[in-house]
Amino acid sequence: MSASNRAVGQAKRGISLQLVLLTVLSAFLVISLFGLPGVGVVTANTTDSGTAEGEPGLDAIFDDDEIELGTEDTVEVEVSNDDGEIGLTFGDDPPQQVEERLLRAESTRVELTNAPDGVEIRTSSQRIGNLDDGESETIPFQIYVDEDEFDPGEEFNLRIEVSYTDVERVSYTTNADGNVIGISNDRESDETDRFTETVFIDDEVRFDVIDTDSDVQVDDSGEWTVVMNNTGSENATDVVVTAESGDTEVFFGSDSPTASRSIDSWEAGETKEVTFRAGTTDEALIEPYPIGVTVEYDDEDGDRQVEDDAETGQATLEPTDRQRYTVDDVSHEVQIGDDGLMAVNVTNHGPQAVTDAVVELSAGDGDIAFGSASEETGSTGANELGVNLDGFDDDIQTASPSSAAYVGEWEAGETVTLVYQTTVDEDAVEREYPLEATITALDANDNELQGRDREFGFQPLAEQSFSIENAETSLRVGEDGNVIGSVTNDGEYAAENVVVQLASEPSNVLPRNQEYAIGTLEPGETAEFDFRLGITEEAEAGPQMIEFETRYRSDGDIRVDGSQDIMVDVGPDRDSFSVDVVDASFEPGESDIIEVDLKNNRDEPVTDVRAKVFPDAPISSDDDESFVTEIGPGETETVIFDVGVDSGVAPQDYPLSLDIRYDDERGDSQLSGTYQLPITVTETSESGLPLWLIGGGFIAIGGALFVFRDRVETGWNAVRNRLGGN
Repeated sequence: MSASNRAVGQAKRGISLQLVLLTVLSAFLVISLFGLPGVGVVTANTTDSGTAEGEPGLDAIFDDDEIELGTEDTVEVEVSNDDGEIGLTFGDDPPQQVEERLLRAESTRVELTNAPDGVEIRTSSQRIGNLDDGESETIPFQIYVDEDEFDPGEEFNLRIEVSYTDVERVSYTTNADGNVIGISNDRESDETDRFTETVFIDDEVRFDVIDTDSDVQVDDSGEWTVVMNNTGSENATDVVVTAESGDTEVFFGSDSPTASRSIDSWEAGETKEVTFRAGTTDEALIEPYPIGVTVEYDDEDGDRQVEDDAETGQATLEPTDRQRYTVDDVSHEVQIGDDGLMAVNVTNHGPQAVTDAVVELSAGDGDIAFGSASEETGSTGANELGVNLDGFDDDIQTASPSSAAYVGEWEAGETVTLVYQTTVDEDAVEREYPLEATITALDANDNELQGRDREFGFQPLAEQSFSIENAETSLRVGEDGNVIGSVTNDGEYAAENVVVQLASEPSNVLPRNQEYAIGTLEPGETAEFDFRLGITEEAEAGPQMIEFETRYRSDGDIRVDGSQDIMVDVGPDRDSFSVDVVDASFEPGESDIIEVDLKNNRDEPVTDVRAKVFPDAPISSDDDESFVTEIGPGETETVIFDVGVDSGVAPQDYPLSLDIRYDDERGDSQLSGTYQLPITVTETSESGLPLWLIGGGFIAIGGALFVFRDRVETGWNAVRNRLGGN
């Protein structure tokens, strides 16, 4: 290669190297300005450190520097942190976070000291915690100034000592953005700043709230009393005290946020109680509600002055819980369709004792009604009701939907037992009925308390009932008979003076007794009854319906259970007597005695039985009546009659009528039907004596008289001599 060509090549390589260097430098310049696109680059963080010093700027003054003589009063100390200083030790101006720490007073406490004689500081040191730059805090202190050591208008000094922790020096670290990433206290110190301030003793009229008292309940009204003192040295006249509630849940009067009371004069140092009528709504809470008290008055110069609630002092009204009552127990013996006594235990849970208390019961259902009511007292024992009900009149004269019982004085926590006459309609059902007890009363100040309503349940007992069953019947047409049955007490309580009685009288039935007394029937007990009934002759034999009902006495009142039908069987009619002739056979022209057997077919004895025959030709009777004193049921007695038959009658049966009159067991005279007795006439008998026998007899008699004629004559003369010689 020629020298010229080598020179050209070297020149080209030099130019290329320069271009490469220029390109690399340009790239570095672009990267440094804009970075590499799409490529993450990690750079190292840079931090700065610094140290700073500072101190807070505290100040303390009396915010309220007037107090009253002879009473504990309040002065208020205002502590503020302003005008603190920052000193730079190393680095730039410290960040705000560092300045706040250096200017803060930590664990700050305030105390009053150096009290002169006659001044008593009754509040110990008060802790207010951290106090940042620009903040302030007001702390009340109670001070008592002896009126024997100071006069109104004088003044005295007190020292205010503010103790705190001062962070004098801190070290901190910031990142590249200037944010604090680390801070620590290098030096701290406990400091106490002292300030002397003057306290002035009030020499004007001033009213302070000392105390309040209230009997106002939630959702009720009562009296609120504020106790105030004229702590100034001047008298006040034409004083008007106004109370104002700042909450709608507390009101005065009927419904006003304010109320005022006038007082003619109020001497210096005098304490008065000012009472207002106040109330709360049902949304009120049991906590103090602030009440502003403003006093308007004329001072001794006649100038009108006003002290608002800030100067007078803040009062509060804290309502108590609403008066509460409970119905604790209900016991009774009242059945459906009946009346009786109901005992109700009611407790006054307070919070107040009350007077003139009245508990009124009312029923919203017409099936429940009340008579009178009273408080049960002096009970020494308890029956099944849990209360002694002796001496109470349970005879309800007037039924009303409500009844009130007077309690009178009623202590908180006391339970009273009230007794109410109660009646339940017969249409009521066996279920629980709602009753409402309304309690009204007066508080200790004779103010009417809001009435309280309490609902409770009352379930009447099942209706008293009886079941009647028929056990035996002996009824027959035309006769008296018995209906024997049983009655059972199906109720839950004993029934007194139970009587079963006929509820109606069928036309063909003649009751011999209208009722049958049972006496007392315990629950589930059964007793028998017996009715004597007469069935007329017009009655039909067969089943007969007879209606009975049960009468009883409950709580002194007569009650009648519903009627019940009893089916009885009436037998057909029958003869009162069965008649049987023992021997009644006659020949024509013959007379003799006949015997007749009378059997009593009735179920009762008969007395004074008179049987009489009524003969018709050819039958006759010389003794046609016979008498029997008594014939028992089913027994037979024999009666006799003298009966004759006419001569020449044809042999056959002839009727002889017989009637029987008698007295039944009630003494009523009865007449039986006519009975026909058969009299039998037979053929004439042929068995007479022969004539020869009759003649021979006469001859024998005559011969005997002839043979014994002397004896006959002697005897005859003796008879004559005895008879008088004739």
